Amino acid sequence: MARRHWMAAGVVVATAVALAATWWEFPASGPTVASGPAATPLGWTAQIELLAGDGHPGDRDGAAAQARFADPYALLASANGSVYFTDAGDNNRIRRRLPDGRIETVAGQGEGRVDGPALQASFNTPSGIAADAQGNLYVADTGNHAIRRVSTDGQVTTLAGGQQGFADGPAAQARFDGPMGIAVDAQGQVYVADTWNDRIRVIGTDGNVRTLAGGDRPGFADALGADARFDTPVALAFDAHGALLVADLFNNAVRRVGTDGMVSTVVARGEVINGPLSLATTHDGVLYVGDLDGRIVQVTPQGHQLALLGNDRLPRLARPSGLAVEADGTLLVADSAAYRLHRLRPLPVGELPAPALVGPASDAALPD
Repeated sequence: MARRHWMAAGVVVATAVALAATWWEFPASGPTVASGPAATPLGWTAQIELLAGDGHPGDRDGAAAQARFADPYALLASANGSVYFTDAGDNNRIRRRLPDGRIETVAGQGEGRVDGPALQASFNTPSGIAADAQGNLYVADTGNHAIRRVSTDGQVTTLAGGQQGFADGPAAQARFDGPMGIAVDAQGQVYVADTWNDRIRVIGTDGNVRTLAGGDRPGFADALGADARFDTPVALAFDAHGALLVADLFNNAVRRVGTDGMVSTVVARGEVINGPLSLATTHDGVLYVGDLDGRIVQVTPQGHQLALLGNDRLPRLARPSGLAVEADGTLLVADSAAYRLHRLRPLPVGELPAPALVGPASDAALPD
């Protein structure tokens, strides 16, 4: 299933195995938040390094530079150096890049909705990915209108949803409409950007689903709970204070949702960002945003927007649909329309970046 055509400019956002628990070592808080005392530099010059993908669409594990993906949409950095990512399109898999550079499939074997052993399970357009404190993975399975769980023992289960619509209540009866963003807090609650319902939902540790914020129609309103309005929320991240940030795509804004459901606006429409797709935050309150124009924008705690990519010095990416901050402060990017993963490293002041390979391969439209 292709991701629904929600970008009018022509961007389409379309053997049993036991997985050892030691594969997944994440910070206790779950979100992609950097740790450590060093302050995040502002307005840094980025060196773009290829993390994986040869720029051709396809399905190939192995060496990172030769690996192929169909739609590498969102990613997640683990404490042991592995990077987990969703790969939608024709692949519908959960994959990872190991610290030695090898790419392997963690779960999924094509389109469908089948629970069970990870490599026998199936997904339909997996988007956001997150982890809890125990290392279990959670996936916003967009095309199945469901939230899926990949446990550390290698089993895939449906946590909630599975039918298109809108309904709160017990997880098995709850309904979502194309959920794309996901985040897990320190208590194990799962937050969902229910994209086509224009709501932020929460799956509690008791298995019940409730609506935290958003109402029955798209719009733009800062308010409490059901009185707030979003327009196509697509990504989630926790800020340095534990509040939830939302990439509110068609409002061209980043919103903050408190634990009480109070919604406020962090980044308003206009300025540098155009169509926020992806979010990542640091330990000291710096926000990174990937947008529809292929920019990576740094937002300071004071709200200043600084383009790190897509500015006068560095190129734009094709579609930066996923971001994650590593423990050392480097930034990981899933460039879904280029079939690549990248790492952005801050360069010392005055140092110029070396040429980098970005975008799809010149013949990427050819069949695999």
